[in-house]
Amino acid sequence: MATYRIGYFAGSLATHSINRTLSKTLIRLAPPDFGFFEFSIKDLPLYSYDFDSEYPAEGNVLKDSITSADGVPFTTPPDVFTGDDEVIDEQCGTFPPELHGGISGSRCPGSEECGFGSSHSIRGERKVVHVGQPRMNEERFYLYPMKRVAAVLDDEDRYMATCHDLEQAGINLAEVNVLKGPEGQRILDNRGTSHGLLGRLMRRLQHGGYESETLAVHCEALSQGKWLIFIPVRGKNEVRRTVDILRSHAGSEIFHFRRWAVQFFPPNYRLKQ
Repeated sequence: MATYRIGYFAGSLATHSINRTLSKTLIRLAPPDFGFFEFSIKDLPLYSYDFDSEYPAEGNVLKDSITSADGVPFTTPPDVFTGDDEVIDEQCGTFPPELHGGISGSRCPGSEECGFGSSHSIRGERKVVHVGQPRMNEERFYLYPMKRVAAVLDDEDRYMATCHDLEQAGINLAEVNVLKGPEGQRILDNRGTSHGLLGRLMRRLQHGGYESETLAVHCEALSQGKWLIFIPVRGKNEVRRTVDILRSHAGSEIFHFRRWAVQFFPPNYRLKQ
């Protein structure tokens, strides 16, 4: 019998929409005590600010349905470069950072938090379900991975061990990006040549700065068959834990891409408590 009622939005009326497909995948991966139902949007009228003072009946039905749910997953991928610390929603309040991105959970008024993050476990009052692995060689322009720690790992064994420890430390692996091999080197695109005129311009602006040096180091590592990992971090404590994990698996060339600066961690450097 389902303990948690989880409502989901498909975002489209199409039978085979991407969001509906992702939601059905989530249902298959979820534990048996999660029961799912879809929020219907087919009867909603087109938006008009004339409705702000008094919602139409269809809108109130949807609103009540959301309020009655124990959790609401959002099937929308995080952006590597936003670095958002939290998600704000006027109806459901402030979501903790670990619930942002990927297939992530919300909290509705009067209900427990139901997150879809890193493991089948209970953290406080939050039920957390593992759905996702690091994004391997994902096609995107790695311009400036803000609020992420980047590091080089020597081989697949060290990469797998690192991922295991990151997951145990509460890092959502679905938000981790990984580049490897010639394909990873092409995607990192040190000169911006694969990303048009704008890509070349942005790389030229970075030339001569610390960002250009990190790019050169990481591209060289990829050319040697090593792995490059980008890990989202929020706050000094999470940075410290992440750096310690990377070092425990012989991680090298460790950089923290902060909002306004890139911080390098030499082998013997320790963050202050």
